[in-house]
Amino acid sequence: MKSDETNLVYLRMACEIARANADRGGGPSGAVIVDGDAVMATGADSVALDGDPTAHAVVNAIRRACQLKRSSRLEACTVYCSCEPCPMCLGALHLAGVDRICYANAQADSLNPASGGGFICSEIARDELEQRLRRLKGGAKNEECFK
Repeated sequence: MKSDETNLVYLRMACEIARANADRGGGPSGAVIVDGDAVMATGADSVALDGDPTAHAVVNAIRRACQLKRSSRLEACTVYCSCEPCPMCLGALHLAGVDRICYANAQADSLNPASGGGFICSEIARDELEQRLRRLKGGAKNEECFK
């Protein structure tokens, strides 16, 4: 496990990426992926710049790291984020098998309330699908869909 001092270095790096990205018109989120003792990839929020709602800092960093590693798995890696990952990013981190996640700011303290993380969490927490703003509709069985 990395020391608190080492964690702080990478968290500050993620926050600096976020600050610099916001200065050039991107979202105020940054991420750093570390493999062992080396930075493997970084990412910044480019949702507005790319017109891509999935282009969060964490997802962009995962994409770069996986391309460099030529694998969809990042088991031995630690991801440092300027803010708590939203549900989409958390899902991507899980799918990539990331070992550890460290973040600087809680979702509630995020500099980017438009990221939707809080809204998505509240939607997921609803008991009934019918209560959700974005309704999900099921009904066809798997075998009916794949005839």
